[in-house]
Amino acid sequence: MGKSKASITVADVMEDEMDREFQQHPILTQLQEFQEAMSIMIVCNEDLQQAMADLSVHRLRQDQHQLHLKPSKCLFGQHSITYLGHIISAGGVTVDPSKIAAIAKWPTPFSVQALCGFLGLTGYYCKFVRHFGLIAKPLIDLLKKDNFSWSSTEHMTFTALKVALSSTPVLALPDFTKSFTLECDASNVGIGSVLS
Repeated sequence: MGKSKASITVADVMEDEMDREFQQHPILTQLQEFQEAMSIMIVCNEDLQQAMADLSVHRLRQDQHQLHLKPSKCLFGQHSITYLGHIISAGGVTVDPSKIAAIAKWPTPFSVQALCGFLGLTGYYCKFVRHFGLIAKPLIDLLKKDNFSWSSTEHMTFTALKVALSSTPVLALPDFTKSFTLECDASNVGIGSVLS
């Protein structure tokens, strides 16, 4: 079996071997996706020369481990990319507008299964909505066994989540030259944290 079809092998090489080299490059981000047995790598730099230098180092490491790129799946010199429902650019990370459109058009759920689908999609973007857990709590409570009863409270919550997701902020990319502070808080109905 060749490595091009062994996603675990590719992921292990990327994580174990190549990560050592790229620990010196804090701007480099490696994201692994196990779809079609390939590994995704995103190289972000402020200038083209540094990006080319990082790519050259990466290509050498790939060659050492007999990993090959498929040119038809490569993009270079992009100002933004769409990745796993997010748009990543120099300005930060935003929600993919096509996903927001799908949420805005979501019909009112009248079954537990439909509600699970809605909460699954919206929950993926919870980091973009302040107090997501508190807002969604009435809907989450409906998932308890024999507890599904749609009322005006749940409909208002459903609408509030749709509105909150349609006006999501841009999340800033981290600046590794600065220190980070993690602030956490919890109550009986929710937990939250802020990285500042």
